[in-house]
Amino acid sequence: MMKVIRHLIKRIDRRLEDKDPNTALIAMAIVANALMTVVKMIFGIYLSSGWLVINAMYFLVIGVVRYYVMKRYIFSKSVVDRKEKYHFDFNVHKIGGALVFFIGSTYSLTCVRMYIVGDAITINGMLVYFFVLFNVIKLAFAIYGMIITRNKENYIIRTMKVIGIIDAFLSIAETAYAVMSNLGYEYAAQASSIIGMVASVGVLVSGLVMLNRQKNLRVLERL
Repeated sequence: MMKVIRHLIKRIDRRLEDKDPNTALIAMAIVANALMTVVKMIFGIYLSSGWLVINAMYFLVIGVVRYYVMKRYIFSKSVVDRKEKYHFDFNVHKIGGALVFFIGSTYSLTCVRMYIVGDAITINGMLVYFFVLFNVIKLAFAIYGMIITRNKENYIIRTMKVIGIIDAFLSIAETAYAVMSNLGYEYAAQASSIIGMVASVGVLVSGLVMLNRQKNLRVLERL
């Protein structure tokens, strides 16, 4: 895991030198996902929390999806033929839709499990502030990414935007659980899992929209 993180940090440095904000941002997001996977896995095992362990695996999946999209984006920039590039980007977008649907499905199952089984731990102290701060920063990065790429509307960048927003959006359930459990709310697990299930519906819809999107024939004719 640490080798992967070091590799991604080097890639961030290269992309910053190339002045490519898209790959730099997504590489930083992958590093953050990898670090959170390690942190949550350690805390989950130490505290015997199934919720944290499952969430660690979720962050791992998000990181893998982001890495795939980043690699496809880098390759896409080397494609010279505009029509070939359009078809390539569109296919990546469709695959991204399938991956987004998969993320929504797995996260909804995680929330259902949380609602039924609950969790034995109460997140309190500095750990609460850590989760809240990390998720707020993640949301800020997702919004910043949308702002700096607002005039770039190829399909792979759209996919990057969707994944970034989805990652931040689904973290609302985790943040809610941390805050409510710290406040001693008896049904913190159930309430936060319901929030997560509602968020999952939005993710599933986004994935279906991406999967069912059709190629723009007018754009193809102009290429």
